[in-house]
Amino acid sequence: MATTRPITRFTLFGGVVVLLLCLSVFPSSGQAPKDTNLVHVEAYASHESINATGSFQITVVANIKQGFHINSHKPLNEFLIPTVLRLNETRGIAFGSIYYPRPKQVLFSFSPKHLSVYDGKISIFAECKVSENISPKNIKVSGVFTYQACNDQMCFMPESICFEIPLKIVKAD
Repeated sequence: MATTRPITRFTLFGGVVVLLLCLSVFPSSGQAPKDTNLVHVEAYASHESINATGSFQITVVANIKQGFHINSHKPLNEFLIPTVLRLNETRGIAFGSIYYPRPKQVLFSFSPKHLSVYDGKISIFAECKVSENISPKNIKVSGVFTYQACNDQMCFMPESICFEIPLKIVKAD
């Protein structure tokens, strides 16, 4: 028959100290805190006024701070967070394909393999079409731009930037 030993206060205290030391030495993620100044996003429509049944294009421009990059929309490593443009459902507007820029293949000191990234200024385009049965009015198309900014030493927490684009739907000629 096995005997059990009661846990002494010293053993319990020692375990807590070891746990706290591990948490301070080995952070729970390899990510730095959020920094919202690394990527600036602006969104535009190709036209301010759009005819009912007309089509238009949305452009999202991201300016990435010098010395930083964001992962492409199709990272080469499944564990990396992709850059994603998502358009929110808008009554009377049908969204088509989204076109991302060609990424750069870059080798960083922390990775033995090339990474697929964007840096500098990039533009992402989306095709849009106005429904036949929409009445003339002012509407807003909105969306979210999600990315993870990194430099050659660390990555920051993923960020999502919301945007709105005002549009004026006018009567078709």
